[in-house]
Amino acid sequence: MSETKTISMLRRSQKGWKCKLTMLKNKITEQTNETRDIHFIDYHLRETDEIWGKFCEIHQQIELMIEDDEFDDEVKEYTEIQNIYENIYLKLSREKSQLNSGQSTEYYSARDERRGCVRVNLPELSLPSFSGTITEWLSFSDTFQCLVGQNTSLTDVQRFQYLRSCLQGNALAEIVNLPTTSQNYKLAWNVLKDRYQNTRLIVKGYIENIVDFQFDSQKPSKSLRQMLTSFRNSIHALKSLEYETNALTEQIIIHLIESKLDFYLKERWLEYTETQEPATLKELVCFLEKYCQIFESRSSPEPTTNTNQYSSRHVPDKLSQEFPKSSYISTRSQRQVTCCVCQGNHSIYFCNQFRNLNDSEKFQTVKQLKLCFNCLKAGHHRNRCNSRTSCNTCYSRHHSLLHSTENIKQEPIQIEALLNADEDCDQSNSNPVVLPTAALLVSNQNGQTTQARALLDSGSELNFISRKLADQLKLQKVRNRCGFSGIGDKRTSANYTVKCTVKSRMSEYQKETKFIVMDKITQNVPCASLDKNSVSLCLDDPSLADPNFHIAQGIDVLLGCEVFPEVIKGKSSIQPNGISWLDSEFGLLCSGRSKNIIPQTSCVETPSCGFQCGGVLRKHKGVFL
Repeated sequence: MSETKTISMLRRSQKGWKCKLTMLKNKITEQTNETRDIHFIDYHLRETDEIWGKFCEIHQQIELMIEDDEFDDEVKEYTEIQNIYENIYLKLSREKSQLNSGQSTEYYSARDERRGCVRVNLPELSLPSFSGTITEWLSFSDTFQCLVGQNTSLTDVQRFQYLRSCLQGNALAEIVNLPTTSQNYKLAWNVLKDRYQNTRLIVKGYIENIVDFQFDSQKPSKSLRQMLTSFRNSIHALKSLEYETNALTEQIIIHLIESKLDFYLKERWLEYTETQEPATLKELVCFLEKYCQIFESRSSPEPTTNTNQYSSRHVPDKLSQEFPKSSYISTRSQRQVTCCVCQGNHSIYFCNQFRNLNDSEKFQTVKQLKLCFNCLKAGHHRNRCNSRTSCNTCYSRHHSLLHSTENIKQEPIQIEALLNADEDCDQSNSNPVVLPTAALLVSNQNGQTTQARALLDSGSELNFISRKLADQLKLQKVRNRCGFSGIGDKRTSANYTVKCTVKSRMSEYQKETKFIVMDKITQNVPCASLDKNSVSLCLDDPSLADPNFHIAQGIDVLLGCEVFPEVIKGKSSIQPNGISWLDSEFGLLCSGRSKNIIPQTSCVETPSCGFQCGGVLRKHKGVFL
């Protein structure tokens, strides 16, 4: 039999099945719903499936045999018949569901009437949707299988139709070309499983939800709630895949979440976890939930442009009362800005009156107006400022308009103010000051050790190390820009920190801690070498912390209040010459203002100390950042 004749016979058979399907459609359309019972519907559903199955078989044979120019007509014919089939099937399926629902309702209503119960009509369950987001696959798969896949009252064709109605976007594109037949339901489901049930990609997706989420400080309530919800869902989903968290992964996750919080929430988190033990994931979730509720309970709307409003709105009440509110007048159509210096219609940044002031006058103006030294806005302190910008010249936490030209270079902070104001230079030369120094050992992570000269300063909040010593030990520098200040609010900054271990030559004492790297910590200590013959203690005594304390030398390390209390062992012994000897882990420390020790040379250098140096700084209200 020729191919042309075969195609002709197949088309004739195809028309016959089309005719049967059309007649069935007319029959169902003309008949009223009241005359159809559940048996009528089941019979015609099976008949519809049979007709459609035969039609699809013939259609596939014709597609393989026809020429390309006839293919479009064949597809058009197939689409027309498919629409007829779907209309019949969906109509009968809905009627069947209504009949089943009505019978169940009548049964339960009769039973409840006998029992004297009131039955509540619950809404119909809606089917889940799936658009191709891989982290949503497991939830969609479980729900669809419970509602449709495992429903024994449905046929595979019905399941296929429901599956199509649930899919969207990329997921629907995976099976869009499959004909709606009983055999293709399992094929379609397997195609989706092969594409989306990829545990590796699912786990990666949940981890990305945790890592990539960005907290928006301009909308704290909404953003924090979204972050907490995404975090919880991802953790629970990973646990359902048997990826449990241990102590290490908990700390990594906590670090990731901490890094996303803004300055205000980081401060609150540190206050929430005051102990030195590592925080737990449960504590972090409780903290985030607590502040979600705090933000959501606020009656005022969230800010959309001014991040300063966020920080000032959530500071403690006492602090909020200390500062005036920002002088912005907001309306729906415009925002009028009033300068707090000259009351003009511009911000303080563009105020010529403020710009023409000298450095001292600018500082006093900002202080009197209680503005933030970093962003020049009202309502918060500099340490609560959310602005990410700093001085464009020295990168310290103050506005560029407040930068003083005398603070550009990174130089030791002079401590003329520490000397008695009534004493002149000659008097200080005749009574030199000795600061507590010690010769100790400093080692790196590889155990390489070298001797260094340290200045002990109980008034310094930070530890410092010279760049020369850090390079000599090849310490790993961590980029960490920080600004700090000392007497007279003289500001400076540093770019790197290192970790190393300091060890005593006299005892077993050692401590690993963090140091800020400086080009030069201070000038020579003491400012001039002392006459050793006038010192009332043998300089060859092996118990001295620094055998060369009387020689003017540089300082390699400054140890602050973190180390100072740990190394002090006993009470100080004050000598008649004004010098005190203090027993420590490093040996005997020498300090004080001498009365009869003679400097070998005139003290031409200004006595100085490291940043944040000397306990006397506290008495002079030094500012430490």
